Amino acid sequence: MKVDIYYYSRTGNCKEVAERLSKRVDSNLYRIVGKNKNFKGVLGWIKGGYYALFNKEVEVNYYQGSSDIICLITPVWAGKIPPAIRKFINSFNFNGKQIYLLATMNGSEGNIFASIEEVLEKSNTEIIGKTAIKAKQVKSCDNVLEQFCNQM
Repeated sequence: MKVDIYYYSRTGNCKEVAERLSKRVDSNLYRIVGKNKNFKGVLGWIKGGYYALFNKEVEVNYYQGSSDIICLITPVWAGKIPPAIRKFINSFNFNGKQIYLLATMNGSEGNIFASIEEVLEKSNTEIIGKTAIKAKQVKSCDNVLEQFCNQM
């Protein structure tokens, strides 16, 4: 069965993981694009951490795929959900879908998975896998992705 892979990436880590994963499974690859907010550079990093810490959202563009299996790849900002991913989760139609969560981070995964599960509680969905990848392991994450694919 085809998997719809969605990712948001500020630094390129989630993009790289998404592209590597899409080569391993039959998939559609979709980028989530934040609109009207610039989170680039040091000031963007600070602003992004602030937005994540206080559960703020930013407008996003994305394509609503048709697969019943979703892989959502997100960075961890300040131990929480980035604003673009929060908006995506709150606006995407997850009804009846199965979701794999994959997070990349420099530090700790914080409570990223619990936070996403909490936001998804209102939708009729099932989280069927979770994986965390440290930023320094992105370039060599093939073993982690292979294990992740075996869960599917």
